[in-house]
Amino acid sequence: MLDVRHLADEILQQARDLLPSWIEQVANLLSQGDFVAFETSLCTFADQFALRLFERMLHMADDALMQTRDRARYELVGTRERTLVTSRGELHVKRRMYRDRETGTYHMPLDALLGLGARERLSPKVRMHLVDLATRMSYHQAAWTLAQFMPHVSAMRVWQEVQRLGATLDEVVKAKREARYAGKDARTIQDPKRRVSKLYVEADGMWVRARGSKRHAEVKIVLAYEGKQAVGRDRRKLVGRQVVAGVVPGQAVWEEAVGAFSETWDLEQVSCSVVGTDGAAWAKQGVDVLPGAVHRLDLYHLYKHLRMAFGVEKAAYAEICEALERGDWSQVEAVLRRAERVRRGSARERVRSLRQYLRANWEGIRRDGAAESLGAMEGQVFHQFARRMKRHGGWWSEEGAHRLARVLAARASGQKPMVVTKQEQNERAARRAFVKASWAQRSTSTRQAAMKTTQLPALYGPHASRLWAKYVLRALVRGPQW
Repeated sequence: MLDVRHLADEILQQARDLLPSWIEQVANLLSQGDFVAFETSLCTFADQFALRLFERMLHMADDALMQTRDRARYELVGTRERTLVTSRGELHVKRRMYRDRETGTYHMPLDALLGLGARERLSPKVRMHLVDLATRMSYHQAAWTLAQFMPHVSAMRVWQEVQRLGATLDEVVKAKREARYAGKDARTIQDPKRRVSKLYVEADGMWVRARGSKRHAEVKIVLAYEGKQAVGRDRRKLVGRQVVAGVVPGQAVWEEAVGAFSETWDLEQVSCSVVGTDGAAWAKQGVDVLPGAVHRLDLYHLYKHLRMAFGVEKAAYAEICEALERGDWSQVEAVLRRAERVRRGSARERVRSLRQYLRANWEGIRRDGAAESLGAMEGQVFHQFARRMKRHGGWWSEEGAHRLARVLAARASGQKPMVVTKQEQNERAARRAFVKASWAQRSTSTRQAAMKTTQLPALYGPHASRLWAKYVLRALVRGPQW
């Protein structure tokens, strides 16, 4: 615990240092009637006051760590200063470095106490903010927005954080895939939390402009959910939404999806998986990997191909729709062949292309009672991915698009940004062991100090209210408190 009396003195000292100049500044602003400047000044004063007080608290904690360390083992070699960008401003931390005489390694116990990594300039909260903004707007816009509320963070720094998080998520997804299909580490996949008999899965691709030799790159997206729940008039939400996305081959994205979904649902209990696609060959591969899968062609893409072939020809359009509704392929094919004979040039090619498309996806069109309408994917692609990645002027490297897609998929699945990786957590836990050893020694010294206090009559006698007894002697007996 921090010494409350010492901390109160620090608060008063900070107030004496900052208040006079701030009050004078506020008086000038009030006389000018500029409330915007007044509000800015108020926020700046509050942030500076809190940061300087926190810096002093950290200094007191570092003093306590120095007093309670194992002096025979840990040698003080000096101090190091670091600047940490927080959501309230820059925090300047000056802490001590120690050398372990037994192993020759160096330690900074205050960093371990705060859970900070080496050469980490941005606080975890700031990193979460900038990653969240980068999933909604360009990297430059995210940097500009952050600059309105905290010290400047460059667009390159925002990009680096997104790439770093995307690489971490990529490793997690690949580890789940390998655990499912290669059996390398079964502990990678946790026990599934939900058990359902029916699962709805939709797959679609989104093309973005690419740099380099390839002019475009396809982001493959797989969406899974348990059903739809009404949340208002003409509004429904997906239950248990999980998304996997990336610039990867079709077979790989399906294996990654199954590995990720098996952590949410017990796929052994799923008796029917309704797979909705636009008819792409890679998307229909999900029928081969999901349990009890049936294919359903997305109605949006079906009607899109019908309109491309027949345009404004209402009679021909109605005839083909009636044939599709009956579910008789021979009748559908007969309608299309008649339409081909009466057309020439590009119009005939569009009808021929429609016939090939319908034939290739007939099992997904024919209604059999199990393959029901889905229709959630287009909205998910637009709101979760296209708004960010298909903006005007956006160009992507294949790796950059892949990692951003990983981050966007994690956000769509309801995951919080993983700004600290598992490896970093393990490393920080190892460094925290040094501080715990110091705490154990401190608890012993605290009990000894308490025994000394009970044996000093001067602290409770007639002179207990004197300044030398109240502030000097008591502080010497108690020692550093934090």
